[in-house]
Amino acid sequence: MPDPRFFDTDERTEAALAASRLMEALHVLGVDLDNFDLADECPSCRPTGDLCVSLGSYRPAVLSEAAEKLEVVARKAERLDEVTQLIDSIRATT
Repeated sequence: MPDPRFFDTDERTEAALAASRLMEALHVLGVDLDNFDLADECPSCRPTGDLCVSLGSYRPAVLSEAAEKLEVVARKAERLDEVTQLIDSIRATT
């Protein structure tokens, strides 16, 4: 039986892992983008020979929803940082 990994290279595997990590991280944050693509050299990457990970083509509404979810997470992270700083300053004075 043919093994599709026969065509994988270390660079392709590295790019696929990076794309998978990003997809999983976004999924944890509630953002599901399912149009990722791993392409061989794209014209803008040709000088370096790097592979490219394309996030794909999405309708504006899908991207707006994804951005809104990421903005909510970013605001929560900022508030958490503020609380952490406040706790640290209280600890420093006691």
